[in-house]
Amino acid sequence: DVVVDYWGLKDLRPIAPLAEKARIEILEYHTRLKKIRDRFGRFQGETDLR
Repeated sequence: DVVVDYWGLKDLRPIAPLAEKARIEILEYHTRLKKIRDRFGRFQGETDLR
């Protein structure tokens, strides 16, 4: 019963904003990581050309 109540929608509602915030932070982290990787890849490409 405790598990069912814990995973009920009633209890998940207060967590929803936090989950959304975490999801946005993860997305931002991935875009930042991609930018860094692209920049690094471009830099490596430039060094390879020389």
